[in-house]
Amino acid sequence: MQTIYKCEGCGKEFGDWRVCSDHENEHVKIESSQLLFNQGDSHPTSVKIIFNDGSWGTYSQDGIITLGEKESPLTTANSTED
Repeated sequence: MQTIYKCEGCGKEFGDWRVCSDHENEHVKIESSQLLFNQGDSHPTSVKIIFNDGSWGTYSQDGIITLGEKESPLTTANSTED
């Protein structure tokens, strides 16, 4: 019987645990997130996600608002951290 290891990020299968683990660590992962609110609103209008490679994106129910290559500060005047 052969053991198969499956990447939790993409589902790719490997016969060697170490190779699978190394592959999983290559995937970009969420490092932090922040809910963004319009002044006076009780529900968030969007969420800012910062990934472990320094890239970031702001997403709303309408889709992607902005994308960035380098980490952007999480603090803004009308936001609260998740």
